[in-house]
Amino acid sequence: MRVLLGCLLCLMTCSVSAAIDINTATEVQLQSVKGIGPSKAKSIVQYRTRHGAFRTVGELANVRGFGGKTLTRLQGELSVSGAGNAWSQQAPLAQAPATSTDHAMKSVKKKGH
Repeated sequence: MRVLLGCLLCLMTCSVSAAIDINTATEVQLQSVKGIGPSKAKSIVQYRTRHGAFRTVGELANVRGFGGKTLTRLQGELSVSGAGNAWSQQAPLAQAPATSTDHAMKSVKKKGH
């Protein structure tokens, strides 16, 4: 009986929260995570719209306002659909847009100079 009461008490006092999926969450849902306000939530949704689904939670490092400390603090609060352990995967680096110099160099290489 004591064990049953102890389990019941634990269930009543322990809060279980599921990680928020950054690929499907709305701005409002993202804001339910402590440390993500309206600005960061909007940045996540904008990044996702422009670049497609996140492959890892670590990819948030490419989003304005998210650095290493923030990502560490949010560990366990966020998830990525279809990912096993997204925190153990390294975030891909964002590729810089091509410049006019890049295009000129390609042109020179094609001509054989």
